Amino acid sequence: MNINKPTLWSQYFKELTGTGTLEYEYGFVSYKALENGVFHIEHVYIAPEHRSSGKLLEMLEDVKAVAIDLGCSVLMTSVDLRTNTCGSSLGMQLHIGFIPYMAKDDMIWLKMNVKSGGE
Repeated sequence: MNINKPTLWSQYFKELTGTGTLEYEYGFVSYKALENGVFHIEHVYIAPEHRSSGKLLEMLEDVKAVAIDLGCSVLMTSVDLRTNTCGSSLGMQLHIGFIPYMAKDDMIWLKMNVKSGGE
């Protein structure tokens, strides 16, 4: 894991909302562990110069490790079809093994089994 120490903002946000953050020099992942064993990935950001460099796969391994530590067995994420990056986001999530399981309004929800990397 090449995770940086959480910033004060991340510490404050976790205390306020329960949302954790994994921070890297090149991006971050925000998440919340839900009571039903689901690890909800709320946001992922990778700086443009690091996209297509394999950093997302490295981050995914860290996310899985944190999810397992928190007792979660399923990763869940979503794509908002109203955003400018929805096509690339959905394509990347499918590429790394997420499986669509629900679509409603302008959102597509995807999931992944933590241990096997798929369903």
